[in-house]
Amino acid sequence: METLKEQNFEAINMEALVGFLETNEKIPPRSILLIADDRHFRQYFDTFFRPYYEKWGWPVVNAWISHPEQTQAGLWEENEALAREGWVDYQ
Repeated sequence: METLKEQNFEAINMEALVGFLETNEKIPPRSILLIADDRHFRQYFDTFFRPYYEKWGWPVVNAWISHPEQTQAGLWEENEALAREGWVDYQ
C-alpha cells in the first residue's frame, strides 16, 4: 500500500468507479479499487485496511459471496457494521 501511495495512486469506491464507467465522471488519474475477496470478519478489515483508511481515506471493496448456507454465523452482522462506518464498500 505504501508503494501505491508513493506512486501517487488513490483508492476509490464502487460508486466512483460506476460513475466513471457509466457517465465518464472524473476520478483521480491513478485510481485503484482495493478489493478483499470472500467472507472476512471485521478483524481482517481492521487489520489490513483500516490503517490506510485512517491515514489516507482509502476505502476497500468487499467482494462478498452471499450464499447463505456458506456464511459463518455473525459474519453478516459484522460486515453490516463495517458498511455503516462508511469505509467498506460492496460489489
